[in-house]
Amino acid sequence: MLTHVAGRGAALLAAITLAAVHAHAQAPLIRLEAASLSPEDPTNVTMAYGGTVGVSIAARDALLVRFLLQSQNRNSGADLGAAARHFYLLTWEHAFNDETGTHRQQYLLRTGLGAVERSPWRTAPAVSAGLAVRYGLGRHFGFVGAIEDVMAALPEDSLTACDPVYGCSLLVSKRELQHNFGLAIAAELRLR
Repeated sequence: MLTHVAGRGAALLAAITLAAVHAHAQAPLIRLEAASLSPEDPTNVTMAYGGTVGVSIAARDALLVRFLLQSQNRNSGADLGAAARHFYLLTWEHAFNDETGTHRQQYLLRTGLGAVERSPWRTAPAVSAGLAVRYGLGRHFGFVGAIEDVMAALPEDSLTACDPVYGCSLLVSKRELQHNFGLAIAAELRLR
């Protein structure tokens, strides 16, 4: 149920962003990203991938809607479908320098607000902060490398898990602030 609600929320945010593109005649962008988004320990590689749609809202600012899937089995990646955690983030990026053309670096500050869906546990609010470097390979294409922390405020939660061999047991998740440290690379397409 939450997957459908969160998916609809992400689709709504994407639609609002794309509508803003037409209303303000700014440059829309699309990113596909792969990352290591590691809960608590940045040395443990935890696969993640996702996508971003956004719009440049000023010469140095962009508003983005990001969606990431994070593996629950560290680096195996076998659960990046149904069992993955889902990150939904509305992100603002600010560039410290103007983009001056092909083969130039642009340094970015990134901050965001959203939610982490972590089935079967309850969805948790999240905030993100990070630094990124954009390297343009042409007018419409570039790469973005980022280092960030997505902090999730995990609520206290409990559920009953049953196994035919071991019986049922109560699982408890304590309230905590969980850091998800990320290193990401994204391919970016600017549509104008």
